[in-house]
Amino acid sequence: MDPLIPSTGWNSDGLDAACAYVGLLHAEVESTLEEMVGIILENSRTVTFHYQTHPVLMNCVLHYRARINGLAPELDIIPAKGLLKKDPLLLIKAWDNHVKPYFSLMVEKNHGAGVKYMEKMLHPLGVVVNEKAFRRFEGQGVSKISSIRKVGMVELMELASLRGVAMHGNSRAARTRLSITTPENIAARGAMSVSCMRQIATVLAKDTWKAGR
Repeated sequence: MDPLIPSTGWNSDGLDAACAYVGLLHAEVESTLEEMVGIILENSRTVTFHYQTHPVLMNCVLHYRARINGLAPELDIIPAKGLLKKDPLLLIKAWDNHVKPYFSLMVEKNHGAGVKYMEKMLHPLGVVVNEKAFRRFEGQGVSKISSIRKVGMVELMELASLRGVAMHGNSRAARTRLSITTPENIAARGAMSVSCMRQIATVLAKDTWKAGR
């Protein structure tokens, strides 16, 4: 933000720059989260294929088994957990043929990166964002691997709120909402949001990536 805003406070150009900054940074947060989860899932498939069943892949397949079979129970297209645990190649087949396309469609249709979307992305892996919400996933057979509950997400959620105004409201509403902040405040929120994503990446790398090894 620093090169785009006046040091004395907002002017018309600065408010426009702030709206663009908020929207673009939030889009980057969303993209980063999706990319991290995608890489972890590919790693879990590779580990399952070459070494042993990775709990992230098992968690994700079991969650979407409940979702997909709930939509078409008469088909029962993904085998039960007992069969998946016995046969890693069956687990991989279920992921490749059914779960991965369903997961990709969910990502494609999403716009935004609030807490609810983080739950959608991370709870199927076994990463707890919200303990109460995660219980439903446990009921589907998803086992807890890690947690980001202690990661500070307040600033990220504030940024999500600002992004909603900047991207989905009219320009007058967005400028009004941003005008009650300061350039320094917006820049600080952006920096804290980046820090939040860095913390999440660290948790995923330390716990979720290595799970089952």
